[in-house]
Order: sequence, then C-alpha cells, then structure tokens
Amino acid sequence: MLPLVDLGRDTVIFQPKLEKFTDLFIFSYKAWSAIVYQLIPNVGSMEQKLKQFAEIMDADEVLLFEKATFLVIAQAQRAPHDDVHRFEKVYRLAVFSSVMPN
Repeated sequence: MLPLVDLGRDTVIFQPKLEKFTDLFIFSYKAWSAIVYQLIPNVGSMEQKLKQFAEIMDADEVLLFEKATFLVIAQAQRAPHDDVHRFEKVYRLAVFSSVMPN
C-alpha cells in the first residue's frame, strides 16, 4: 500500500525552493541573452529591419530568437508592455512546445 502524501505540507516545503529556482532561471536567461546580444554583429541594423517589419505587420513587438537556445537576439517594440518577463515566458513556451511529442 502506498503512503498518503500530505499535499499541504509538501507545498509549504517545496514552494520556496521553486521560487528560488525560478529566480535563478530568470537571472541566467537574462544574463545569457545579454551576452549573446553583445556578441552578434550589426544588432542595430537587425533591430531597424525588425522595426520596419513590425510597422508593415502593424505588430506591437517583434522578437528574433536564436534557433538552438531560444535566446532573444534582437527585438523591435512599437508599444510599451507591462510584462517585464514576457521574453522568459516566450522562451519557456518555445522550449516546452519543442520537447512535446507531435
């Protein structure tokens, strides 16, 4: 017979650890994105072209991700956004959808 698990107790124990992991994930994502951004030549030119593309498409924002890591390489923003973690959310969504079976 399997022992019963007290979910309330486990939630109390694991929630702080999950929050620390999430904070570490966000920090490392931002750090690697900043490094990749600095290493890419002509980022300004790419962002200018993304801005033109955003204008043509009437998009609020356009992001260019690196294929293997999904790190943001360049972006163009036409409208302000309140969500400062939107890149991390898109990254998690892309990674999750890439590992899911078809």
